[in-house]
Amino acid sequence: MPAALTQIAKAFYAQQGLPYDEALMLEARRLLADFIGSAAWEEIKGSEILGREVPFFYGTNPMMRGTMDILYRLPNGQTVIGDYKTGATKQDYAAQAAAYQEAVHRALGARAVCKIISLR
Repeated sequence: MPAALTQIAKAFYAQQGLPYDEALMLEARRLLADFIGSAAWEEIKGSEILGREVPFFYGTNPMMRGTMDILYRLPNGQTVIGDYKTGATKQDYAAQAAAYQEAVHRALGARAVCKIISLR
């Protein structure tokens, strides 16, 4: 996997006209290695993926918009919104979670739970 990740990153950097960043790639490999095998990874791996990078918007005043990192359904039928975080997660994400949950409810008619997936 590290070789494939490097190859994909090099192609992306070239496409964007940017120099390859080895330090950034080492950090990405470390984050990925830590995530694989984690409880969140196991849960997602055993679920039905409904979408990745799912954009949404609703309302007019105010308009709510954003992008959900991952939306999946557990084997028990529960819909989950996963929000990946690479930094400190001490911040209160209640308003963000509520917006995501409302978007899922409007689009799918489902009640979803929102989970923070800390990658560090």
